[in-house]
This record gives sequence, C-alpha cells and structure tokens, in this order.
Amino acid sequence: MADKLIPVNDYISVMASQVAAVTASDYGHEVMVHTADGGCHSLKFSMCNERWTAKARFEQQVNDALAGV
Repeated sequence: MADKLIPVNDYISVMASQVAAVTASDYGHEVMVHTADGGCHSLKFSMCNERWTAKARFEQQVNDALAGV
C-alpha cells in the first residue's frame, strides 16, 4: 500500500491512509474530511455548487494513493 500527502485546503494536507471519511451535506456548502486521529477539515473548492464534484475528486485521490497509482 502506497501513501501520499493530499491537500485539503490552503493550510492542511493529510496522508491518504489517515482519511477516515469524506462527508458533504445536502443543505450545506461544505465538504468535510475526517481523519483517523479525530480531526475534521473543510475541503477547499471554488464554487458552492461543485461540492459533490470536489468530494468525488478528493475520494478518488485517496483511493489512487492507497492503490499506488
């Protein structure tokens, strides 16, 4: 299993193996990255209607890093 540092926002990056969950709500405009150590960080994306695309893109980056791609 490979591991990779993935940027969450301008201030935070996380190791792919430390990502526990990525959540987005139907009513909010945030995508939250939850880490194994209990941290919760807001994922940066440009437009509020892109939150689902940003969530999917981040999840794909985590999966690719863990697969060694």
